[in-house]
Amino acid sequence: APPRGEETNRCSLVLGLVDTDGELNKYRDMHSDRAGTLLRYCQNALALVDSFNRIHVDFPTFSVQCRGKTAILGSTQEFRLMWALVESEGKYVAQETLAERLGNPELSHVKHIKLRLTKALGQAGMEFVADAIRAEPGHYGLFFS
Repeated sequence: APPRGEETNRCSLVLGLVDTDGELNKYRDMHSDRAGTLLRYCQNALALVDSFNRIHVDFPTFSVQCRGKTAILGSTQEFRLMWALVESEGKYVAQETLAERLGNPELSHVKHIKLRLTKALGQAGMEFVADAIRAEPGHYGLFFS
């Protein structure tokens, strides 16, 4: 059997691990830089997707904007419902809480306002926002997929 040192040298040569002038460090640093760049690209892409689906509630004009579309809702209960859903985006809100925000304790009133809101959003070409309003028994939420 060859001496231990010679065996290690042969294995290093076979595996391409001989680092005579810092080549391994250069490759490691280069790949680390590329991985960092790729991570930044991914983070930027996710931020772009997030901003693409973000709804902006414009209080001076009582409108909502998303993906370059605008729905002018006016000073209405539909606007207040949209505002409440945007504030809690990604979570369900109890119908009782929404009824309080709308100033009407009737739970059926929330359903009626939600239907009017989705109709107004559809008329403004914002069906994608209307579709993002989901209902569970006793709750409503705004969820973009």
